[in-house]
Order: sequence, then C-alpha cells, then structure tokens
Amino acid sequence: MTEPLKTIYLRALCFTLAACTLWLQAGLPNFPSAHAQGETSFAQKLDEIENADPRLRTASLNIYVATKTREPFALDTLELKLDGKRLVRHLYTERESGALAKSAVHRIYSGNLGPGSHEFVAEFIGFGKGHRSVTGKYSEQVSPGIEPTHIELLITDAAGGESPKFKVRKW
Repeated sequence: MTEPLKTIYLRALCFTLAACTLWLQAGLPNFPSAHAQGETSFAQKLDEIENADPRLRTASLNIYVATKTREPFALDTLELKLDGKRLVRHLYTERESGALAKSAVHRIYSGNLGPGSHEFVAEFIGFGKGHRSVTGKYSEQVSPGIEPTHIELLITDAAGGESPKFKVRKW
C-alpha cells in the first residue's frame, strides 16, 4: 500500500471514529440496523441524524446585489450583518461598480444559516450625481426554512428624486 493511500485510510478512520463519538455524546436516538431494513447509505443515515436533532438543521442563504438607477450612481461599499456580526464587507472597484450599473448582478454572500430567527442588516455607501455621498440601510428578520433562501438587494431610485435606496426581493 502506498504512503498517500495509507494517509487517506487513516484520515477516513479518524473521521469515522470522531463522528461516532459525537453521535454517542449527543445522545441521539438509536436507529434500526442496516441488516433489518436492507442497506442504507451514509447520506440517508446523516439525514436521519440531522432530522432527529433540530439544532443540526441549516438552510442555505444566498444574497445578491444589483443597481438600477436613472441618475448616475457608483456603489462604493456594501456591508452585510447577521445578528450583529459582519458577514461581509465589499469595497467595489470602478470596474465592478460600472458592471452593476450595466445590469450585472453580484452574488455577495452564500452560506448556511442556522435555525430560528436572525436579524439581517445591509448598508451601502455610494456616490450619486455631483459625486455626493449617498447611504442606505435595510434591516429585516430572516427565518430560514428547509429550502434555500435567496435575497436580492436592488439599489434603485427612490420616489420623488430622493437618494437611492434598497428594494428587496426574496425567493
């Protein structure tokens, strides 16, 4: 057996032992043996474990940003927070801001979200007509389901010629 192959086998064995130890410490319910109901895959067993303990369930969160303004607008900074902790802060280059102005969409965040309600906050800084500073903020309570959550943050002109603001679409 080659040395890299031995390393792979040892790592797999360590991972299996660690997973079994965690499973036993969590005090999860016993599952029927594979021999009683036929062979079950590792993925099926993992699903059973995750469904048995709601603390293990997570949902995917994807956040996109786009701009659509009639007046000149250059996005400078976008910051996203979840439960008061910074998820991401992105400083846009001229090229990226120009692409957003031409209908591009930027996937700024993709990650997992634990169960329960979470406070989501988005803030932007940009430059509008006459190179004046423009800011905007959006906050909402987000409660993930089983399906992935997608949030589109569209920075658009406000009614009455006011500064740009967020228009949010969830799907």
